[in-house]
Amino acid sequence: MAKKLVVESARDDEEATLMCKDIASLGFKDPIDFYESAQSYAGRFSDNAHMGEQCVPDLLRARVSMQQGQQIKDIVVRLVGGMSLSDEAIEPIKPSLRVAAPVDEDAEGVVKPKVVESKPGEKIVCEVMLMHLLNRFEELDPTHFREARCGLKITWKGVFVYCELEIHFCDILLVGNQTDPKQHYNFFRRRLAGTVPESALDPHRVLPLEIPRIAIDCD
Repeated sequence: MAKKLVVESARDDEEATLMCKDIASLGFKDPIDFYESAQSYAGRFSDNAHMGEQCVPDLLRARVSMQQGQQIKDIVVRLVGGMSLSDEAIEPIKPSLRVAAPVDEDAEGVVKPKVVESKPGEKIVCEVMLMHLLNRFEELDPTHFREARCGLKITWKGVFVYCELEIHFCDILLVGNQTDPKQHYNFFRRRLAGTVPESALDPHRVLPLEIPRIAIDCD
């Protein structure tokens, strides 16, 4: 599914090949991180001590890296609308093989990608539903790199799984891979410990920066 989204957002075959090389399966979440994440949900369920574990959205994760910011927006908008795919539509279509057709442009003249969905009457074998969206391009936390995180429910022939897809901008991801963001985050927490309320040490609210925000418009 990640490959389909990446290839069909590419501008040409060369770019599609480049971005496909950056697709990564991040495997299962670290057991300790998984347990800590589950504790944040545990208080919601007094009748079942294990419901918290079932609410962790990113136990299974994947990552893609895009060459343009517009491509990130296009993928998010596509996921917001949901995807229903037949066997014929599962395979990604390279830019060079797309059927020539008039392209659509948004109000700012940006060309929208041509995507391949199922045709009326075809049997649907795969459905993708967006469960939640975390837009870290808009949040201004200096201890996290800009990215979009999409919680997805993917159903394949009646069997479904929940997972999280990280959508990165290539240059930002490169910086992240060359540094240690977790070390920086822990540094800020140690410096602020005891000087501000514990709630202010939340990973999404450490030292907010006053800089322009980037919004993902899903209308």
